[in-house]
Formats: sequence, structure tokens, C-alpha cells
Amino acid sequence: MPLRNIFKNNFHYWVLSGVMLAWAFYTPVNNGGYELRLSDYLGLLVFLVGEAGNLYIHLILRNLRPKGTVERRIPQGIGFGWVTCPNYMYKTVAWIGILIISRSWAVLLFVVIGVVQMRAWAWKKEKRYRAEFPHAYEPKRYVVLPGVC
Repeated sequence: MPLRNIFKNNFHYWVLSGVMLAWAFYTPVNNGGYELRLSDYLGLLVFLVGEAGNLYIHLILRNLRPKGTVERRIPQGIGFGWVTCPNYMYKTVAWIGILIISRSWAVLLFVVIGVVQMRAWAWKKEKRYRAEFPHAYEPKRYVVLPGVC
């Protein structure tokens, strides 16, 4: 990982998430109590679907390379037919669940910046798959979110 990515990643998670989201959630304006709404249950369901999908994709990616080899294969499974990096798609879905629950501009900003960065990484992976498996890999139009980016 390039050194500049360490600073960029730390800024994203420590400043945008750690400080900005904490401020949005724990500001005195929000300390007056919280009543559950129907949208909170929807947000929780969206979050759980995103996290379950992310786990599923990570298990596929973990088992992609046969033990003791350096062979690279094309990942397959639910989501890989839609986008290049379904792990990023499901991570975004989970954060959309948090956005639904929080109704916070800070979460929205965090998600948008995260998707922009993940799209850059996913596009590099798409180009690598196209070059490495020119006849076996079916190129994708969208790399993170179907129909969006």
C-alpha cells in the first residue's frame, strides 16, 4: 500500500467517521431521546443484508486461491455478475442502512466519499481482470453499484 493511502484511509476513518459521525450522533441536540420509527427497522434490515452480503463475498474471495498456490481465478457468486467488486457494493448497502437509521448529513458525506474511493479501487481491479483474463472474464460496465458506478 502506498504511504499516501495510509494517510487517506486514516483521514477517512478517523476524521470523517470518528470525529464527524461522532459529532453528528452525540451532539447535545440529539441527546433528547430517540423514538424508534418504522424506517429504523428498515435501515436495520438493509444494514444486515449489506453485512451478510459482505461476509459472503469475503468468504468467496478468501477461498479463491487454492491452498499453497499462486494461481489467480475469476471470482464467481451472487453479486459478481452485477459488478466487479460486490464486497464494495454490500459495504455501501450496509452504510445506506446506517444512513436510513441516522438520517444524518455526516453519514451521507461519509458514504459518498467512501463510494468514490471504492469506485477508483474497483475500476483498477476491473482493468486487471480484463488484462489477466482477456477471454474468460466478462467485462463489467459497473464496478461498485449496479446502474450507478
